Amino acid sequence: MNNRQVVEMWDNGFCAKTDHLFTNGKVIWSYGAHYPIAAKFNGNIYFNTQGYSQTTAVHTGHVAKVLGYNTAKELIKAVKNNVQNNICLTNTKQLKVLIATSGLS
Repeated sequence: MNNRQVVEMWDNGFCAKTDHLFTNGKVIWSYGAHYPIAAKFNGNIYFNTQGYSQTTAVHTGHVAKVLGYNTAKELIKAVKNNVQNNICLTNTKQLKVLIATSGLS
């Protein structure tokens, strides 16, 4: 399994993992629980806009692509321009709180 396949599994609600990217079908993480990329909750997608590393940026780009955007920057711009209503922009700390308090982990 490769990283793009892990992202597709997350998009479809299934568990999957590679050495550096994993999902429980609700949340997708890069390199460990310290960096959630995105989470699905109550019909919304919470997308972490806070950078971490170049490899994590690639992982984030894979998530943006499965959501219909060429890059994470394009996704963020669409959300800020109210083009994408079910995606909420967040940062690592806020996303970790959401994950912990909503039982997503």
